[in-house]
Amino acid sequence: GGPLYDKESQRLIGVVSWGIGCASPEFPGVYARISEEISWIQQSICSDIPFNDRPELCDGMTTMAPTASAAPSPAPTPCTSLLTSLSVQADANNNQTFWEIVDLENGKPLSSTSNFDPFGVENVDLCLLNEKCYQFSIYDSKGDGLEFPAEFNLAINGESIGSGSDFGYQEMVTFGDCENICKPAEITLTLQTDIFGDETTWLLFNSDTSEIAYSGGYIYTYQDSTEYVLPMNICEGNYIFAIYDAFNDGIESPGYYLLDTGSSTFTGGNFETYDFLSFSISSQDSSNCAPDEIKLEFEITMATPGLVTWFILDEESGLVVDRDFVTGSGESSQCYPRKCYSFFAMDLQEDDYYDNSYSYSVTIDNQIVIDSSNEAEGYYKFGPCDTDGTTSAVLARNIPLLVPMVI
Repeated sequence: GGPLYDKESQRLIGVVSWGIGCASPEFPGVYARISEEISWIQQSICSDIPFNDRPELCDGMTTMAPTASAAPSPAPTPCTSLLTSLSVQADANNNQTFWEIVDLENGKPLSSTSNFDPFGVENVDLCLLNEKCYQFSIYDSKGDGLEFPAEFNLAINGESIGSGSDFGYQEMVTFGDCENICKPAEITLTLQTDIFGDETTWLLFNSDTSEIAYSGGYIYTYQDSTEYVLPMNICEGNYIFAIYDAFNDGIESPGYYLLDTGSSTFTGGNFETYDFLSFSISSQDSSNCAPDEIKLEFEITMATPGLVTWFILDEESGLVVDRDFVTGSGESSQCYPRKCYSFFAMDLQEDDYYDNSYSYSVTIDNQIVIDSSNEAEGYYKFGPCDTDGTTSAVLARNIPLLVPMVI
């Protein structure tokens, strides 16, 4: 990727880690910080270069003394926490299988394999922490699992917690202290590819940790005109889903994607180069808000793809308490403290606001209070904004006063 370079000091600061598109509004590129790994970089570059030929980077480094012969390894220390034992036997189609064990909280892989011999067997033992949440996932690129007699078996401290072979495209098993550490929720991505399935890739980022939680279309490409139903377990937090098309023509009809987060659904397909959306996962049940909270439900229908953002502002403080970017039809719900708010929807496309054919509705405490179909831009006050404390929604026309506050 491209470098992040300080011209004044002539120093390389970072290298590209990941991003959504290129210079997308609200989504800056993420760089890996060079200074975090400078010792490893120096050792890797300088250790094999003659002293007289060394670059400035190697100044001050001394030639390492020969490594002494290692002493005999001590006996293995018994695992006193989560002894995780995995056995995977591949079938004849060994290049279709991939598995990984990850720390579900930060998405970092702890062990993985995608390189099997035909009918090869792999056994892995890991000693993991009790106070963590982990996930084992196994994937098959053709969607037929492992053919008999091939199978997998996952055991914790000698007890099997997952096994089998007939799992279609994938199977996941979570283990560890997940309810206290992560509180995982299951979301589902349904992907119907077009006649060029290998052009589609996607990523799910945890925007709190800047880690990639899941991805698709990279290790194995998607087949043409095929439906994939891909469940994923994710921890509480804020996420960004991004989907890409290598030929810059999106997913052609009847292809589409649909992301169901449990409280929200998002769908699209006609997006040219890429499409993205953001959402949050919380253990709070938004279908049953507390008596001192307002339940807000937002639903949008788009006949053609667009880019709409909506904001919810606390009228007392003027602060944005929630926002989202929407590129296709979807719905979401959330609970907010019972206060006075304003709701504002904005078309972020550079074309005329009225050209996009879409409508949206806002429901407060199970009552529709906003039903808009390409109406003029404006914002709606809702909640107990009146002196009598009643909940209502009123269309406000003072747009110029609001927009600078949002930005």
